[in-house]
Amino acid sequence: MFGSKVDDALNDKIVTIISSDVTIEGSVLATHAIRVDGIVNGAVRTKESVVVGNKAVVRGGIKASNLMSAGDVYGDVECPKGKVEISDTGRVFGDITAERLVIDENAVFQGKCTMTGKAAKPAGEAIDVPKELGAKNEASTDDKAADEGKTEVLKTDEKASEKASDDKDAAEKTEDKAADDKESSDKSDDKDKKEDADKTEVLKDDKDSKDKK
Repeated sequence: MFGSKVDDALNDKIVTIISSDVTIEGSVLATHAIRVDGIVNGAVRTKESVVVGNKAVVRGGIKASNLMSAGDVYGDVECPKGKVEISDTGRVFGDITAERLVIDENAVFQGKCTMTGKAAKPAGEAIDVPKELGAKNEASTDDKAADEGKTEVLKTDEKASEKASDDKDAAEKTEDKAADDKESSDKSDDKDKKEDADKTEVLKDDKDSKDKK
């Protein structure tokens, strides 16, 4: 499992050991370090560290100062001021709250992790931004707004240009129609004049014929 690594990392003397042939139905409450090599069907809570062996199972979550797990833990792990380490044979199915977190290769962790270290900002707290970066971001925002304004002006100009072009086309179509109507009217007038001239000529021929008689 962890070997001497446990003593070096935890700095807590293990007082209680739940051996591999033991199954506990219910929660385990203590004030000292605990090592679990068996099965605990309940929560494990202590003011010091907890070590979970590679064949151990804890069903109910763990609350301790530190946790080193090589076995299976089903439930949330709370070590807000300490370290949680999951070895390559360890599996944790639940949320973890810790100041430090180490997950070895091939380990399994399914859940959400909340870091409580100094580098982690509490939810909702504002993050200080350097003045230079803030000024740069403001300038970038102003440039973006200016570009958007230019784009809007260009769109407006394009729309106005399109409208003017449409108006021009409509005016040209109206002029063409007026010209066609005038041409049609002129043709109609010429036709009427010709018919009148033909009638006059016929009347004249009839008169000449009567005068000869």
